[in-house]
Amino acid sequence: MKDTILEQGPGYTIAIVEEAHGTVPYGQVIRDDGTNYGWVDLRDQPGLVDTIPEIQGIPGMQAILRVANTQQSPFMTIGCEKGSFPVKGRRPITRMVGGYIDLVFRIGGYNSTGQLAEVAKQIRNKVKPPENAVVGYEFLIQPLKNFFGQDGRYALMLKPQGYGENETTAWQAFEEACMHLANALQRCIEEFHPAEGVD
Repeated sequence: MKDTILEQGPGYTIAIVEEAHGTVPYGQVIRDDGTNYGWVDLRDQPGLVDTIPEIQGIPGMQAILRVANTQQSPFMTIGCEKGSFPVKGRRPITRMVGGYIDLVFRIGGYNSTGQLAEVAKQIRNKVKPPENAVVGYEFLIQPLKNFFGQDGRYALMLKPQGYGENETTAWQAFEEACMHLANALQRCIEEFHPAEGVD
């Protein structure tokens, strides 16, 4: 399966991914490499973000989830995770901290490739480049296996990334990338106008 790149530039990629990757709702899954604690319905309850184990102590990711799930938001989140990874061949950069937040419209019919691609472009256009950090963003539109019993729905995976010479600077860059993403998403929500003719 081949991904389709819609836009790409310095520090960002917007693409459609062919492989289906998720279902909503879903429960806790214990794996060899850790535990997926399951979906938590944050809609209109952004205070519950503090209970999400995967992002404890990560203010930037928490900010994105809070913004996405406010009462004013047409969106909701259905999954998130983060991690730190070695980077080879880019010295002095040796670490990358990355994460993802799966974002969907609450109305199932809005979750099409076209609608989510437009959201990705709007968020990307509103992200303010950090001045003193090396960051990147990927916006991946992926088919869902199931969305509350509906087939043919998609999710937008927001993937902020922070790079650094060591673990500390990479995490700092990641936090900055997340905060800029949260601010951009907030502006998109404030300007959102529902589409017509959506089931």
